[in-house]
Amino acid sequence: MTSDRAESDRDAGTTSTRLPEADGPGTSAEGAEDSSTAGGEPAVAEDPPGTAGGASESAVEGDAGGQARLRALRRPPVLAAALAILLLLGGLTYTGVQLREAAVRDTARAEALAAGERYALALTTYDHQNLRDDFGSVSENASPEFARQYKEVSDGLTQLIQQYQATSKGEVRGAGAVRAEPDRAVLVLFVDQTITNTNSPEPRVDRTRMQLTLVHPDGKWLIDDVKLV
Repeated sequence: MTSDRAESDRDAGTTSTRLPEADGPGTSAEGAEDSSTAGGEPAVAEDPPGTAGGASESAVEGDAGGQARLRALRRPPVLAAALAILLLLGGLTYTGVQLREAAVRDTARAEALAAGERYALALTTYDHQNLRDDFGSVSENASPEFARQYKEVSDGLTQLIQQYQATSKGEVRGAGAVRAEPDRAVLVLFVDQTITNTNSPEPRVDRTRMQLTLVHPDGKWLIDDVKLV
């Protein structure tokens, strides 16, 4: 009996000592309330390192990286477009310069040809009764060097022309520019020269091919050289 009671008591004591360890329905709730109100303020859960803050930084870095890549993708087309515009402007400028230069050369050619035809007629037309004016019209439209040379030749021919009562009338049959620049032109002219004199009462036609060089020093085309070719 005594041993049975002792064992019962031991079992009861073991049971009583284990009861506080058992979690009752209200124990966890009360413990949670006590822990939440222990400091007087509700506990705030802290994010573990590398979670929320790290995620936001990663997002910012991701946005920055995406924008950088976007700019890198956009930059080449922009540079290519700018380069294309510069090349286009350069081409237009070059074309404009070329067109202006071509227009200047065309104007010079037309003006030189017109002046050359007048001067070819003056060089091949004369009358023994009016030599001063005929020769003077050539000298007035010549460069200083050619005017000097022409005077020497015309002075030597004056007596011979008057002696044979010679006349000559020129007619330009064709003219072309070998070279035409704003300040210098080389022309080739085909001239028929009808000549009469006392030794040849019947008119004689001399067909002449003339190379005429003109210069343009002061806004006017002047005879600078004459050659028969």
